[in-house]
Amino acid sequence: MINPKTSHFVITVLLIFNIFMLYQNLQRENRVGILSHQLADCERSTGNPAMNTASVHLPGDLFSSDNTLSLVTLFTDRGCSPCVIDEIGLINNLYEKYNQYMNMYLLDGHERYLLNLGAQFRYEVIESTPELDDLRISNPVSLLIDHNGTVHQIHYAEIGNAEKSSLFFLKVSSLFEAVY
Repeated sequence: MINPKTSHFVITVLLIFNIFMLYQNLQRENRVGILSHQLADCERSTGNPAMNTASVHLPGDLFSSDNTLSLVTLFTDRGCSPCVIDEIGLINNLYEKYNQYMNMYLLDGHERYLLNLGAQFRYEVIESTPELDDLRISNPVSLLIDHNGTVHQIHYAEIGNAEKSSLFFLKVSSLFEAVY
């Protein structure tokens, strides 16, 4: 027979733990919101305004709705090779620590294209879709997406602007560190 005092104690401990976990989750969601806004402000301040993220709709199988935040990067073999190589280096560094929150795709390309350029991350070759055509992908494009599928940030790699990419991936790393 279970002692009533013991069962009350166990229930109280579980209740306190549950409240603590809810608080932690709210704190994470708040940090995601703050850091996403900071990232957007940073993009705007560099003179490279992002595309209207509300108009972006990705097929649901390109990101994980299990993650609070995901990074999806889309490559094509029709763009600037130096841009692709720069992005690969930055993604390789981030992928070592946060691979479970990242999804990389090569649109309509040869399956070894990214490997031949130094990719050390897993990626999938996919066919372009009408939803992806809206992104105008010629150079690598990275999207920061929440668990609801809302795109919070779009980063386009630019020819001759490796600093923009470095800054974006530094911010993503900080954001992931704060969230995960």
